[in-house]
Amino acid sequence: MKKINLFKIFTAGNEQKEKSAVVYTDFKGFFISLGRKFWNLSNLNLLLVVCNIPVLFYLFTLTGYLDNHVQAVANPIFPAVFGMSQISSGDGITTLLSQVSQFADMLVPSTATNVFGYIALLSIFTFGLSNAGAAYVIRGYNRAEPVFLITDFFGAVKRNIKQALVIGVVDIAFSALLVWDVLFWSAQGGYVNGLFFYFSIFLVLLYFIMRFYIYTLMITFKLSVYKIFKNAFIFAFLGIKRNIVGVIGIALTVFINLYLFMLFPPVGIALPAIITVSVCWFISGYTSYPVIKKYMIDPYYNDDEPEEFDEYDAYDEDSAYSGGFDDEDDYEYEDRVEGSFFRRHIRGIVG
Repeated sequence: MKKINLFKIFTAGNEQKEKSAVVYTDFKGFFISLGRKFWNLSNLNLLLVVCNIPVLFYLFTLTGYLDNHVQAVANPIFPAVFGMSQISSGDGITTLLSQVSQFADMLVPSTATNVFGYIALLSIFTFGLSNAGAAYVIRGYNRAEPVFLITDFFGAVKRNIKQALVIGVVDIAFSALLVWDVLFWSAQGGYVNGLFFYFSIFLVLLYFIMRFYIYTLMITFKLSVYKIFKNAFIFAFLGIKRNIVGVIGIALTVFINLYLFMLFPPVGIALPAIITVSVCWFISGYTSYPVIKKYMIDPYYNDDEPEEFDEYDAYDEDSAYSGGFDDEDDYEYEDRVEGSFFRRHIRGIVG
């Protein structure tokens, strides 16, 4: 009986370099790349689920299975009416009290619910780390490099662990703040409040696009957290055409998942754990990396090392590493990223 090698399941198709590795950046090439990497993306999706298990604890608490069921008055105006009935009596008050004092089954968090909630808080730490690993793997797919999922994923996490933790916490904080901002202004009335609501929607969209770049910049360059967010903000506008298409692609992916959930709930629930998340990651990486390459990588090779740039640009040669960076190459230009070269040629990016 043939033995099953679990390691090969996560590295299938990556042991050998592809004979004709071509890096695509156009619309048609996206579907070609997606088709070639679909199985690999599924493996990455499963790895992301494993690394973010605390999130599953939180989602389970939302089902209410762990909560205690109690009978209580559900109408929110019952306390006020009850207080009025204690001060004065009358047929009107008695009738109103009987109408608002109907009992209903309510859920109260149990000890188990609270424990699961505390476990879910660990996602604050796993979120940034898993995003660092996913960004590195997706970057490899977009550069048509051989990717060994387990080793490359956790290697990127190890190399960027401190910054990934910080950026992960900041990312969650920003996202939560923007969502709260939208909910707050949506509940307000008036013309001015309406303007704030639409402005908050714009900020959500802007930050959503910035997230295309944040983690890729982190694992590619030696930059401070401030400069990573600053450059992501700049790239949100420099790559506006690609960014808009990327947003539409992710929105369409989520819509398909939700539509399948309405038709076949088990399938719709399973898809985020199997493929949906990694496809969204692939779309964001396919959108952002060519922009980063254009403004932060290509100028470096054009200016200082044209012979290496020529090799970098030769994507259609036999080796999948043609023009790719291994770890040493990454740090070779990372050491110079703080220098005057980028400030001179990119007008504010990085510096």
